[in-house]
Amino acid sequence: MAFALLVLIELTDLKAQSGNLVAIDTSNFDFSYKTEDDFYNYVNGNWLKNNSIPPGNSSWGTFSVVDQQQAEILKSLIEEIAIDNNAIYGSDRQIIRDFYLAAMDSVTIEKQKSIC
Repeated sequence: MAFALLVLIELTDLKAQSGNLVAIDTSNFDFSYKTEDDFYNYVNGNWLKNNSIPPGNSSWGTFSVVDQQQAEILKSLIEEIAIDNNAIYGSDRQIIRDFYLAAMDSVTIEKQKSIC
C-alpha cells in the first residue's frame, strides 16, 4: 500500500502527455443506427466492431484499455526510477527504486528462502 502511494505521488509529478483528453469518444459510435431504435449499438457499434476480447480475458472494454495503458505507464516509470542512481536518500524515488530492486533480486530472495 505504501509503495503504491509513493508511486502515485511520483506519477502526479508527470505532466499530461496529451492535451486532448476526451470524455466521450464519438469514434466508437455507429451512426448507421438511430438512437431511438438501438441506442446500445449507436453508442457502442464501432467499439464492438473494432475491439474483440483478447485471448486470456473474459471481457474487454474501455476500462480494460485504460487499465492496460496505466500499467504500461507505471512499469515504464518504475523502470526509469530503478536506474536512477542519483536519487536523494530518503526521497520517494530512492524508496521506490530500492523496494523495486529488492523485489526483483530473485537470487537473494531464493538464498533467504533456503536459510529459513
